[in-house]
Amino acid sequence: MKKIIGAVVVVAVVAGVVVSQQAARVTVGPKADGSFLLNSGWSVKPAGKQTLVDTFPMASLPSKDGKVLFVLNGGYNPPTVGVVDIASGQMTSQVRVPDGWLGLAMTPDGKRLYVGGGSQASVFELEYENGTLKNGRTFEIVQKEKRQHQDFVGDVQVGPDGRLLYASLMHRDRIIVINTQSGRVIEQWRTGRRPYRILFPPDGKTFLVTSWADGTLYQHSLADGSAMSRLRLGPHTTDMVLSARKPEASPKEGEEAEEKEEEWGYAQRVFV
Repeated sequence: MKKIIGAVVVVAVVAGVVVSQQAARVTVGPKADGSFLLNSGWSVKPAGKQTLVDTFPMASLPSKDGKVLFVLNGGYNPPTVGVVDIASGQMTSQVRVPDGWLGLAMTPDGKRLYVGGGSQASVFELEYENGTLKNGRTFEIVQKEKRQHQDFVGDVQVGPDGRLLYASLMHRDRIIVINTQSGRVIEQWRTGRRPYRILFPPDGKTFLVTSWADGTLYQHSLADGSAMSRLRLGPHTTDMVLSARKPEASPKEGEEAEEKEEEWGYAQRVFV
């Protein structure tokens, strides 16, 4: 009888030890093998080298010398702009901005960076020197006491002359022009609905705007902002990039390239 009781006690103790050893906690995020566990339970292992930045990187821009990458972050952490050393992949500097969404642009001399201020209805200027960023001026598009929810600054781009700054007022369907010396808005031009990205082609006379709501690429005159042409693409047209390589001369593509060169003044490809 004593042997039976002793055996029962041993089994109970062993069972208690097993129960007390909880399974290792599994959390969403990077894993030891270099993969990333998603909240769906699936894991992905991206190609290439990964660099950890702040939450929800919205835009990135290489410096003029190609040594660092500026990253605008707009997630649940306070908005920031970070400086990532391209050679090492390490973040070397980071500054807070009041708000940020998409716009990130740099002056031709590489000394100043501009950030689209999102709900702050402003454009923020950052100064860059020797690998370090610091806050500069604020270009207030709409005064705080007069702001409405439609006053939202999205993309920003430095114009071809390096003196003027172009920004999209997303919910006002407008492109504004800012004199960076005075910090004042000198022009406001209407464009397609929800202007997402601004791009300057090499002709120096026009600029392109993608319309998020219209699914259309618009071309405007730099002289007066008037609409010159538009190209219907598809739903939720967002980013675009200009290729320096001219289209290859196949019969059909050659005809299309020639037509676009006559209409827009250049024959380079825009990828949207």
